[in-house]
Amino acid sequence: MQRGCAFLLEHGLNVERHPPLWIGKELYAPAHLVRAAVLGALLAARR
Repeated sequence: MQRGCAFLLEHGLNVERHPPLWIGKELYAPAHLVRAAVLGALLAARR
């Protein structure tokens, strides 16, 4: 768990590094949603 959190802290909050995903026929990388998912995972790991 600690290694996963360390990885997210180092790499997960830089939303420019996340590749866009295919949604329908378009590439889509919602920066705020990606950041919210990473922060949610970090908060859940603290419990």
